[in-house]
Amino acid sequence: MSTKNNYVSNFRRVIPATRKQNYALRINTIMSIFHKILVALIFLTIPFNFFFACRALKTHQIWRDKIVKLEKQIAQVEKESYELEHGVMDEKTGEITTKGIRQIVCDLDSIMFQRGRAWFDATAEVDTETGKVVLEVLAPSPHNIVTGTILYCFDAAPLEEEGRYIGKFTVTEADDTKIEIMPSMEMTQSESKGLHPNPHLTDKLKKASEAWNLYEKMPRDEHAMYAKMDEEKIRELMPESSANEFVNDGKDDPDRPGMKYERKLRDYERIFDAVSSKSAKLDDLIVAAEFDAAYANSALEDAKGLETAQENLKKQLADQRDKVRAERDAIAAHLKTLNARYQMYVDKIQKMRAENIKLAKQIDAAQREAAKRIYARARANGVASSF
Repeated sequence: MSTKNNYVSNFRRVIPATRKQNYALRINTIMSIFHKILVALIFLTIPFNFFFACRALKTHQIWRDKIVKLEKQIAQVEKESYELEHGVMDEKTGEITTKGIRQIVCDLDSIMFQRGRAWFDATAEVDTETGKVVLEVLAPSPHNIVTGTILYCFDAAPLEEEGRYIGKFTVTEADDTKIEIMPSMEMTQSESKGLHPNPHLTDKLKKASEAWNLYEKMPRDEHAMYAKMDEEKIRELMPESSANEFVNDGKDDPDRPGMKYERKLRDYERIFDAVSSKSAKLDDLIVAAEFDAAYANSALEDAKGLETAQENLKKQLADQRDKVRAERDAIAAHLKTLNARYQMYVDKIQKMRAENIKLAKQIDAAQREAAKRIYARARANGVASSF
């Protein structure tokens, strides 16, 4: 029994082992076929892989070149961006040769600070009799101009079209779009009394165009203002006494070889204020002179009338003079007669006076002689005398 059982068990063991081998053979056969097919496929795909590998290598090379170029472009853009922001610096001297955004912003801030706020192309309605001006300021909106602001007004027309400085004004009324301004220059006595308008301001207001430029501060004088203007135009605009300063500004100085000539910059705000003050005083003098001239003309007319009256009086006095002369001659003749009589009486008086004096001396001598005789008698008779 045990032998039989061992045989059965061994048979059972052999049968599965054979089956496993068959499975293994089949699997090996299948894997061998698969490997062969795979090898065949690999050999078939080698040209394609080689082609795609070459294309990938070429693509990598192209992209590497593009990356290098883009990196250079990025570096150039970064450099340009830095120079745009910080400016172009000279590597040798370390000085900035071309200003960047930061320097330009600083310059712009400095210019804006020095210039102050400005409003351009404001439409003006002018009353030349009173000097009152109503301006419509459209930009910016709102204009932010408040009552009491001092504005320096210029004609918006260019210099070639007689655009000039108009004057200094004070804002008297303001709303969102319009402002009303009045001259803030020194007023003459006749202006303040409403008797006589400022002729210079009236003339400027008549010549000014409808468009005005307004500045919160008087624009500064700068060398660059006339640098691009030709000499003929400068001499046309400037007075002869100062034209050479503007023409030679920035050019070689003949008096100082190797150096540039720089004209002296002017403070136009102080100059215009001084001119306005002097002009006001001169206008007062002119008005006073005109008043004096009118008074003198009136006095002259009165003098002419008085002269006529004096001529008539002179004629009357001449007639009276002739009468007085005749009376004077008569009086003189009568006076001559009286003087002769007076002299006769004086001579008589003097003669009588001399006779009286002579007579008085004789009486005095007689009295003395009588006294002596009386005294001698008295002594002879022993009578005391009081003499």
